[in-house]
Amino acid sequence: MQSLVVTGALVFGIVVIAGDHVIAGWAIVAVALAGAAHAGVLVRVLRRPRT
Repeated sequence: MQSLVVTGALVFGIVVIAGDHVIAGWAIVAVALAGAAHAGVLVRVLRRPRT
């Protein structure tokens, strides 16, 4: 959880410096994916059998 907070802070700083809405959007997606992977949610979704 600590690493996720640090990553979020770094991404937020980059977004503020860049001031770009497109970068902000991708940063939010990246943080969300990082959080999901950290919780193991992404692994469960990928391992789910295809229908």
